[in-house]
Order: sequence, then structure tokens, then C-alpha cells
Amino acid sequence: MRSSGGLARTPASSRMSGHVSRADSRRLLILARIAKVAIALYLAAWLVKTLASGLTLGAALTGGFGRMRYMATGIEALAAGVGVLVFLPSALAFLIWFHKAISNLHDAGLSGLEARPGWAVGSMFVPFANLIVPYRAMTELWNRSHGEDEWQAKAGVGDVGIWWMGFLVGTLLSFVIAAIVLFDMLTNAQVTAPPGVHEGIDMAGSAFWCLSALFLFRIVGRVTAAQQRLSDDRLAFL
Repeated sequence: MRSSGGLARTPASSRMSGHVSRADSRRLLILARIAKVAIALYLAAWLVKTLASGLTLGAALTGGFGRMRYMATGIEALAAGVGVLVFLPSALAFLIWFHKAISNLHDAGLSGLEARPGWAVGSMFVPFANLIVPYRAMTELWNRSHGEDEWQAKAGVGDVGIWWMGFLVGTLLSFVIAAIVLFDMLTNAQVTAPPGVHEGIDMAGSAFWCLSALFLFRIVGRVTAAQQRLSDDRLAFL
């Protein structure tokens, strides 16, 4: 269990030996740097989009339709386009890092691991499984990389929880906006709402995605740093 000063000591009888080789540690560090650059670009694009959405929301609430609203709408569309383009390379970079980080734990010979590199990555593309499996895999990755034993592998981690909550909520809100737009385009009916509702949902979805990206950036850095500290052949996971 965690203590106020860090990780609680694990009794000697329950310690599990293992280490990440220096070669694997270096590979993970390189992958982490690439992933963090890609995530930072993604975060920057969606942050600009969120700020522009805020201006659009303000204009909708005040009934403004002047140059500022049109400018904000244009910036919003451009930033969203850049964000979509950056999403693919950033997602790829993250998934490669994710696979390697989990593989390092298996290569270290740790017992009791539930997450499998292939399934942790592949589950992202499987409906319903992608709601649970990546979160559980990341939680185990964080805990075991930071020295927790298998009994503490499922203990909640704040950064991981916020990352996953932001991703799920942001995706849900974005689907709501996409569904409204498609419904309006494909039918003669139109979804009506008080001024600012659609713009508010859109801005909230982007904001949650930004929150998720920010914490994913932190997670990649901290998990990589934890495995770097355990890369010396004389050090072991406890």
C-alpha cells in the first residue's frame, strides 16, 4: 500500500526481482521523447481550438455575429483540422511507447502481470473493451514501474484516472456534437437548443481532450523516468 512518504516497504519474503535492461531503457526513452513531442503538438492544436470555441460561445451568448465571431470560427476550424492531422501520428507514437513500456515489465520477469502489450494496444480498437482495458493496463504499468508489487498493481493512480476520464468525456461530448451535425445534414429536421448550448458542448469536449493530453504527457514522462531508475542491472523491482 502507499504511505504518506511514498511507497510502503514490501516484506522481504514477497519481493519480486527483475530489472529493465539498459538497452530497453534507452529504447523506451527515445520512444517517450517522440511521443511527448507528438502529444505536445496535439495539445497545442486543441488548446487553440478550445480558446477559439470559447470566443464563439461568448458571441453566441451575447448575440454577436460580427468580425470577431467569424474570425474565432475560422481559427476554431483551422485548429481542429490541425488537431485531427496531428492525432494520427501522436496516437501512433503513444501506442508504440505503450507497447514497449509494458513489454519491459514482462522482459524484466515480473510475476503477476495481467496487461499484455499486444492486447493493451489492440483493445483500443475493440468496442467496449476500449472503455476498460487500456485504463487497467496503464494503471498496472504505472504501479509496477514505480515498484509496487502485484497486490498493489490495481491501486488507483490519480494521473491515470484523470487522463482516462478526460479522454472518455471529451470523446462522448464530441460524438454528441457530431451526431447533431449529421442529423441536421441528413434529415429535414433540425436540433434546436438555447443559444450557446451547442457551442458550450463543443468547447467542453475540446477542453476535456486537452486535459487528457496534458496528463498523458505527464504519464509518459513519469513512467519512463521510473523505468530509467530501474534500468541498472544491479537494481530490481520490489
